[in-house]
Amino acid sequence: MSTTMVTTKARPRSLVIRNQVKSVVREVDTATPLVMASEATDPPLAASGDVQLINYYKPALEGGVYTININQQIQVPGGPNRPESTNSINTAPDNPGSQRFNVIAPRFNIDPNDVHSTYPPQGHADQPMILPHIVFNDPHAPWERSVSVANHFSDDDVMPWLAVIPFDINGPAVTQELRLTAEQLSGPGAIYTPSDGSALTPSTTLAVTMPLSQYLQLDVTSSSSGTRVRIPPFRQDLDWADMQNDSTPVQVIFLAGSLFNGLFRSRSDSTKLDLSQFRYCAVCLNSHKRPR
Repeated sequence: MSTTMVTTKARPRSLVIRNQVKSVVREVDTATPLVMASEATDPPLAASGDVQLINYYKPALEGGVYTININQQIQVPGGPNRPESTNSINTAPDNPGSQRFNVIAPRFNIDPNDVHSTYPPQGHADQPMILPHIVFNDPHAPWERSVSVANHFSDDDVMPWLAVIPFDINGPAVTQELRLTAEQLSGPGAIYTPSDGSALTPSTTLAVTMPLSQYLQLDVTSSSSGTRVRIPPFRQDLDWADMQNDSTPVQVIFLAGSLFNGLFRSRSDSTKLDLSQFRYCAVCLNSHKRPR
């Protein structure tokens, strides 16, 4: 997976990124050096004619809920009639002002406008000589959210929250990855029953569409069926209450326990997750064309 500096108005940070792109264009069109005030996390611009692959490009704030606490202190000059203990006055010692805000970022769906291109194109097959990949319009996209894992990565080794993972859907149906059995799609052992009572119908990518609120309940509703489903611990989220009532449709794939363990469990300790092999599944492409 890679990203590019192309921008779109659909993203919250599009104005900032668009201004950076214009600054690069101005440098190419003129012989004057580029002077641009940017975030400390911005990667240096590539030299003319060069291409850089940067292992991560985090935004200033990742997606999620934040709280700002405000506490005002007034310093009063000391004097003969003012004891030293009254020099510092806290205007709100027990009730500091606070404001919560939400940094909006994709989570359960990716807007098609955020995708610049994909390889191979949708519905097309190709020889396995080039890795499947996605190019995003926003270079921050793979790092807009944090991945909560037991692994501790250094500042120079940041884990992306997005990755492209190919699955094998060839051969007999019983050996195809992601394919659900007839019992798991319908009947008493179904992993999920739509509100209209119909049987599940996976898409061509073997994904099942369901409302977000019902997806978040799969670990509970599936306990009485023949197949137990486990989902990430979303109940720890600050916006869990809102998520439970969210009817946004999401596409879900189901991994067998053996497949999940083979991908994400530590080779040395099967009780722990190990995502270190995925830390380079996203890079930021920084290129600078030579002026003609």
